[in-house]
Amino acid sequence: MFIGSPTGFGSGAAPFGSSTVTGKPDRDRWVAELHDTVQRAAGLVVLVAHSLGCHTVAHGANMRHTALVRAALLVAPPCICHSASRGAPIAGFGPPAADPLPIPTVLAASSTDPWAEIDRSRLLAEQWGARFVDLGDTGHVNPEAGFGPWPQGVVLL
Repeated sequence: MFIGSPTGFGSGAAPFGSSTVTGKPDRDRWVAELHDTVQRAAGLVVLVAHSLGCHTVAHGANMRHTALVRAALLVAPPCICHSASRGAPIAGFGPPAADPLPIPTVLAASSTDPWAEIDRSRLLAEQWGARFVDLGDTGHVNPEAGFGPWPQGVVLL
């Protein structure tokens, strides 16, 4: 997940979550780290999250520093139950956050993501009050699916 300025990913973008990528994902710890990172931001914030980071943003969306956050781009959020049943250690992130996010949000998902069915992604977008974008046949939208730098992400924001 990255936190960046609303003027673009290259200006002030800061990685978030790098200390949490090892071991079992912990929703409370990730949400607390997100809150702390937003609080320390110098200026307005755009949240860009991939995979489980999308659920982190959704669970932390009503943070006390929401006024700093201008928008969110959520890419390829996994279906918690489906992914957990396939061995992903993410059951602690469920159930998905129930409330709409209080910021303009785009949720982009693939029709061939092995971790989420497109209809589930569409329902998450509706539940979270996000604009839904179907990315087509793009897998999990990660390096294993052939992705590197992703200029379309800037366009989606």
